[in-house]
Amino acid sequence: MNIITDIETMDNQRKFERFDIAAPARLEILQPEQSGGKIILEAHNLSAGGIFIKEAKRLPEGSVVKMEIFLPFSEPEAQTHPDRATVISVTGRIIRSTDEGTAICFNDDYDITPQKI
Repeated sequence: MNIITDIETMDNQRKFERFDIAAPARLEILQPEQSGGKIILEAHNLSAGGIFIKEAKRLPEGSVVKMEIFLPFSEPEAQTHPDRATVISVTGRIIRSTDEGTAICFNDDYDITPQKI
């Protein structure tokens, strides 16, 4: 097993460009119906197809989730609207959950809205 080759192959198979971020997010498990309420967490490594989150506990793989990711406006909007953020609302499925964090694959339904925070 060649770790470098495996990582390069995985990166080449990705459909969407990934971005390293550190943004607040809210996650709710919809199915199976073992809702423990909403979890506040920090989102990392975002793409159009999914996200990686660092969560202290493992989340159940295969679960359907709803997420809201809060992205602050970048310049110059931040100067005129410092109390606003862009909110990305998506549903998806947990495809992997380890001690390092959780990978979520997004469904095609999403909503992007500016919102006061």
